[in-house]
Amino acid sequence: MRDFHIRDKFVSAFAVLMLLLISVPAFSSPPVKDTITVEEIVTKHLDSIGSAQARAATKSRIILGTCIATFRGRTTGTLNGQTVFASQGVNNLFLMRFRATDYRLEGLAFNGKDYSIGYILPGTRSTFGDFLYRSEAIFKQGLIGGALSSSWSLLNTTSGDAKLSYGGTGKIGDRKVYKVRFLPKNGSDLQIIFFFDADNFQHLRTQYEKTIGAGLGSNIDNSVRQSETRFKMVEDFSDFKKEGNLVLPHTYVIQFSVTGNAGATINEWKTNLVQYNFNRPIDMKSFDLGTY
Repeated sequence: MRDFHIRDKFVSAFAVLMLLLISVPAFSSPPVKDTITVEEIVTKHLDSIGSAQARAATKSRIILGTCIATFRGRTTGTLNGQTVFASQGVNNLFLMRFRATDYRLEGLAFNGKDYSIGYILPGTRSTFGDFLYRSEAIFKQGLIGGALSSSWSLLNTTSGDAKLSYGGTGKIGDRKVYKVRFLPKNGSDLQIIFFFDADNFQHLRTQYEKTIGAGLGSNIDNSVRQSETRFKMVEDFSDFKKEGNLVLPHTYVIQFSVTGNAGATINEWKTNLVQYNFNRPIDMKSFDLGTY
């Protein structure tokens, strides 16, 4: 009888414990807030890069890496190259160099006043370069490269150069994200959206989209066959690690697609960033692609 009494108490205690465990919610990631302000997102994003003191102390950046360019569409192939990010204040350089006679580089530079785009051949830009040439706000307002650049637009949201608005939530893979729409100060025909991880607020993606209406053909029949042209550019950032006092991405991917009368092309440039240099002096001539 004594053993039965002890065993009965044990069973009762175990049942109570299980009931308590069942009633306590399991540990899991907190749900994405339905309401959050753009100011909160930006503040937490900047904190994900580093403290205000660390960000302010980093005056210049030179970041080096290797890249692979992949072309699919009317032109197909793969090229290996090198990537350079260099920035100091609003001055910014993004350069990808390749050892190919017909495709030597893709590059953008801004010296605070003048904006220049590289040529794949003397006097000839790629479709990608031409898109960036016609969408200068992307680079002049510090969007390309995101937090890799000292001119990253969100480092200075008080300048009044752009308007930010909340774009809701979404997913990139299995990661929940907040979306923020970006509208340049003087407007743009681009739709620009930033994507931030809902847990740590790291900047995972910037997406740019542009549509040009169908043009007129040489006659009515040809006009009917014309279709609109869609441009889409996506920057993806991943593999975040600490460099110096900042947490920055080490994998950077650009995808650029064009869909229109001539069919579809999808090009990709994937960069693995391997060397980070901070607060080194940069020759201001570096921010002019006329020197390359």
